[in-house]
Amino acid sequence: MNLYAVKYSLGRAWGYSALSIGMWTGYWFYVTRKLFDGEIAAGRDDALLHTHGLYVPVLNVFILYWLLDQ
Repeated sequence: MNLYAVKYSLGRAWGYSALSIGMWTGYWFYVTRKLFDGEIAAGRDDALLHTHGLYVPVLNVFILYWLLDQ
């Protein structure tokens, strides 16, 4: 796994997301969440649960709030 952040241009991000019918956005969130958890050394490994929770209509609001609250 890449330990450093990777910058994607906005056009590339939209293109990947459109070609994969939105699945790339979930992959990007998962990888970014794993890196974020590693940086804050929280000792948690809930990136997969948070990624799947983004696709649940009401839960996604809470997950984004929890991400911003840290």
